[in-house]
Formats: sequence, C-alpha cells, structure tokens
Amino acid sequence: MKTLLSTAVLAALAAGQAQATCTLFPETLFNNTHAQLVVETPVVDLTAPPWLPDQVYQAGDSVQHQLVNYQARWWTQNEEPGPSWVSWQKIMQQNAVWDATAVYKQGDTVLFEGVIYQAEYWNQQTTPGASGAWSHHPVTQKMRSAFFIRSGYSCARPPSDFGGNYWEVSGSNSLKMMPIITDEVIFDYVIIERDEEISSEPIRASIGGVSCEGQMACNALLDGVAKQVDYYNGYSYSYTESHGSKEPTPEPTPLPVNPALASSAFELVNAENQKRPDVVVKFCNQQHVCLPISF
Repeated sequence: MKTLLSTAVLAALAAGQAQATCTLFPETLFNNTHAQLVVETPVVDLTAPPWLPDQVYQAGDSVQHQLVNYQARWWTQNEEPGPSWVSWQKIMQQNAVWDATAVYKQGDTVLFEGVIYQAEYWNQQTTPGASGAWSHHPVTQKMRSAFFIRSGYSCARPPSDFGGNYWEVSGSNSLKMMPIITDEVIFDYVIIERDEEISSEPIRASIGGVSCEGQMACNALLDGVAKQVDYYNGYSYSYTESHGSKEPTPEPTPLPVNPALASSAFELVNAENQKRPDVVVKFCNQQHVCLPISF
C-alpha cells in the first residue's frame, strides 16, 4: 500500500530536490508464515566426557570429540570417533542441520529445510517430514506467527534533474516488534546484518511498567500469565540508490525497472553510483533458533 505524503511533510523530505516525488509507506503489520528458520549456533551437550584414546568403551557409552557427541556401538578402544570408524555413531547437537548418518533419540531437535523438527522416537536415515519419526517443533509455528511493524518512505529524483543521464532515489525503512498480549516471550536477542557489518542486542520490553531484558527475564515477569508486552527493539536505516552517469552520454540513461538490476557497466562509468544496503534482522531465541527478516 502506498500513500501520498502531505504537502508539508513532502516539502520537508524533498528539500533540495527540486523535482523529487516522495511516497510514504505507512506502518504495516506483517508476519511470514513460510519463513525459513535458521540456527546461529547448534546447542552442544557438554555433559558427555571427552574421548580418551586409551579408555575402554562399552556399547552405549557416550563421549564428546571435537564438539560432536558420539555413542559407542560396541566395545572399542583407540578408535577415534568420526567417519573413519564405524565403532562410533554420531549423536547430533540439538537444532543442528539434520544429518542422515546421525542417530536421533526421542526429543532430539533438528533443522531441515527451514523448519525445526522433533524426533518422536529413535531413528536414523529417516528424513524429517517423511514419516511419523519426526513432528514439527512448536517453535516453528510460534516464530512464523510473530507479527512485526514495517514502515518507511521513498523520494525519487527523475533523470531530468540530471540532464537525463542519471537517476537517484533516497528513503528510509523501519522495522519493529508489535506490542502483544501474551503469556510467553519467544525471542531472546536480535542480530542485525547490514552488508558486512553484524551487531546484536538483547530483546528489551516493558511488562506492566517493569522493564526486562532477554527471554528468561521477560518470561519471569509474565510468570505464565498473559500480559501486555511492549517491545523496545527496532531497527531503521536510510539509503540512497543511484544509476547512470552524471557525465554527458550520447543517449539518455533509461530508468531501470528494478534499481537492484542496474547495469554493472553504468556502475563502472560513475563511482558515485550507490545501492541500497542488504539488511537482514534475525530474531532469535535462547536456543539460537532465528527468524530472519530482510527489508
């Protein structure tokens, strides 16, 4: 949905851009029911003892080796856990990408094609979703059902401003979490990826006038009772995109249908060409399962 800005606001945004046309993108609620979840760091079970070469292991013994857990298939000694020895079977880390060679027990969780699955019983080489061995973990639906608020504006200067050889647009995009009445805060922290820059911050919210930081602290305030949760977290950025050359050219530069597809030849002609930053915001829980949003 696009709404034309008021004359006063448009004039303020377009100051110094004689022919600029500005468009407001008002606050819009959205969620992504088909989002591909990602896992930043699989949960490693460090309770298993480290593997020792001289130690004798019996069938069923568990060890940890190079941040991976293994279980002995039978009596073994001096056989390093890994793909070289069949004496050991891998026990997958929680929420790691599904591995056909790993052994999964009831309650184990994996990531497969953007969905978190939970093992219903012991299985190996059983593709998640292909049988009753796996079911959707509730976290998938919870994250995909989360609502956010997006807004922004865009001001474009036509080629006529630059002698017909150059095109430019500038604007701003904003994203924030929607206030909600709930008995559970499902996110713990936020990762912001802008081009090559990465930063993170904890989830911050106000519940009943009391501030909290992080999933555990906020859920402690809720104590299982549905209350109003007002989130402080949000992210916004400004951008300028350009295409073409300010230098005289034999033919006017056409306005690209999609600025992201602007010809690399034009970018080489004029170093002043710019593009909108690639921004991804990931909302993650304590188990490092994340819902990514590109905007």
